[in-house]
Amino acid sequence: MSKNHGRKQRARHAQKRTGGHYASAAAGALHRHRGPVVPPVDAAAFGRPGPVRMDAVGQLVGAVMEGCRPCQAALADQVLDGDRVAAATLIGLVLSLLPAPVGQFSSDATATVFTLAADHSDDGVRALVAHLEGLDRAVLADVLEDVLDYVPILIGALSGMHAATHEPGDALEEPEQEPASPVVMAVAVYHVAAGVDVLVSQEEIHELLSLAEGSASSGRPVECALCDEPIDVTAAAEVNLGLAISQTGGGPESPGLLIPVWTHPACGRARIWAHAQLNAARRAAGLPIWGDDLDSATPQSLDITREPDWFTFSRVRHQGAVYPLLVIQPGRFHPYGMSGHLADMLSMGLRRVDLMRDRIEEITGWQVRMERGRVAEITRRGAGAWWRADAATGDVDVEWKKAGKARRQVVLLVLPPGWLTDDQGDPTELMLRACAERAAYGGLVAVRGTFF
Repeated sequence: MSKNHGRKQRARHAQKRTGGHYASAAAGALHRHRGPVVPPVDAAAFGRPGPVRMDAVGQLVGAVMEGCRPCQAALADQVLDGDRVAAATLIGLVLSLLPAPVGQFSSDATATVFTLAADHSDDGVRALVAHLEGLDRAVLADVLEDVLDYVPILIGALSGMHAATHEPGDALEEPEQEPASPVVMAVAVYHVAAGVDVLVSQEEIHELLSLAEGSASSGRPVECALCDEPIDVTAAAEVNLGLAISQTGGGPESPGLLIPVWTHPACGRARIWAHAQLNAARRAAGLPIWGDDLDSATPQSLDITREPDWFTFSRVRHQGAVYPLLVIQPGRFHPYGMSGHLADMLSMGLRRVDLMRDRIEEITGWQVRMERGRVAEITRRGAGAWWRADAATGDVDVEWKKAGKARRQVVLLVLPPGWLTDDQGDPTELMLRACAERAAYGGLVAVRGTFF
């Protein structure tokens, strides 16, 4: 009985934390949506005894972005039934950043809330919370519905999406980064680069943001790495946060010193950098390099011989089912070495993959396209083709096609250039070693097209 009781308690806690249904929680099948990371809010100013958690707020935004109506309804109920400070955080953030006039909103109640949300002062925030506390649940639900209609437009604008093209073998080109995840603290919206959460924990991210706010309050604001001008994070509307990977580490599993990289959105997008990449960008902008080594801003020889891209396929078991596996190794070495390769993989939204431990995350925005039974190309949303097959690559067997057609997803594994060579022995063993050493990146991506 105690074992069953414990299982039920864990399911109820998971249901409450995520806003899902109890049956889904008990079955371990809860949806998780990638929304903005919203840290707890110190609600002492509103007479609360401690911080108010914002998990449901971030999950709700993620559910709206991914069009999951069941989760949106469940999470909206959780916000409506929770502390009104959480509702004020979500509603105030969206309405205060919208450029649309009040007349475009569909209810008078929303127009009133919009007016209150425009005041960012402490008194204004308290007034907004007090107003929301005075609304009955039905009216607040109407306001929340109006606000959520604007979330896709708002987050899309904050992410700063734009099109570019990057070929995997051409490491000299700047990769199109995955849109950064917004993190809401104080007044600013922080755009945290894709991949930062792979290198550091969420607690460390929030500590960095808090330190930046503390430095600004004490008159020592952080500086933009691409213009050396100060960034007052307590006054700026938007701030980018990335990381630079030093080249002094012991390999992919230990990338060495990680340096916070703060930038103005106007100076460039949030991304992961190799230290030499960042110094090259600073040198190009006429700024002094970081550190004493002048060679750290110089890429490796641009005359590196380009080998053919290494391509193979297989099948792999993931969560009890068989999925097709596609392995790509770019043929051209990155001009900024292993650090540059890892920085580009993370900035484009790929995640670490460990086949032995079945650690494979689903990746949105990537797609494998089939043409007449062959793998034709791998594309990224807004960036075109990342990899294209040639006459010697792209062929897969019948079992691979059957698995791909049945699952509509493929496990993509990208290895560092030069990891596999013809004289290095068993490729499977080397691929697994790449996973163990955190050098393999990719994830579970969509596969579409004609399989036969």
